[in-house]
Amino acid sequence: MEKTHSVSTTILSVIITILGIVSFSLCVASEFQRAKWEDLKLDGKLCYLPKSRAFRFGIVALICLCAAQIFGNLIVCRNFCSREKRITSCDARKPTIGSIFLFLSWYVAFISA
Repeated sequence: MEKTHSVSTTILSVIITILGIVSFSLCVASEFQRAKWEDLKLDGKLCYLPKSRAFRFGIVALICLCAAQIFGNLIVCRNFCSREKRITSCDARKPTIGSIFLFLSWYVAFISA
């Protein structure tokens, strides 16, 4: 049972790492593809920008980041729940530092979006 739990945690950690790298790469690509001042078009009183691939790169990067957040939370919650089942003594502590980091990771993800 412990071996399967460890293997699945390792696989999820690899998936999270890959999603993080893909998200970072797409953000960098989006920055290089962003619209320039010269791309701004004036049409009478209205101005507009032509379609840009930067928006698509940014959306896909955001999706990858959210997926990595969800998979990371699955690992944390699963480890917390399995630890609660194993520990039956009264001196079991709640993971306050882990909860703080979990909250901060979601806060930063939504603020940057």
